[in-house]
Amino acid sequence: MDLAQSRIQDILTIYPTYTSKTLERNPTVIKYNMITLKTGSWVEPILIENMKDALIHIANASSLAGKGKLPSETQSRAVTSSELANEVRAAVSDLKSQSALVSEKETKIVAWIANYNEYRLTIQPPAESITPEYQKQSIEDATQFCEGLNSELAIITSQLENTLAIIESE
Repeated sequence: MDLAQSRIQDILTIYPTYTSKTLERNPTVIKYNMITLKTGSWVEPILIENMKDALIHIANASSLAGKGKLPSETQSRAVTSSELANEVRAAVSDLKSQSALVSEKETKIVAWIANYNEYRLTIQPPAESITPEYQKQSIEDATQFCEGLNSELAIITSQLENTLAIIESE
């Protein structure tokens, strides 16, 4: 579980994150630059609250397994395998939700980039256009970014599912 926790923390370090002041409840997001122009860039926030929740469940599971208590508790106690499994299961669920969200964002980002030259005309004054080559490269970059993030999430999820299978077999 420590490896899963470490990998999530690495993701949160590698990808630029910030607290969004424009979204409801000011969530933490990954900042993805869709298109960079001379006049500025278009950014799409990718919510990562599910990843943060998974970290909490992994920390809880690790503490239950290693110390016989939750991080918020002061005394060790008897821990059941079902309590431990519930924390790991919750982390797996959160990571799967995060992966689904990243896939949804990928679809949205790719569609937005593909339609950028039409969209820009709705802005006053119209923003600069992008070349077909830049558009193609931006779509490839977005796909690579989202698929890379989802690949990392899938590795962590798989590790936790293996851990869950061991816990449930005991």
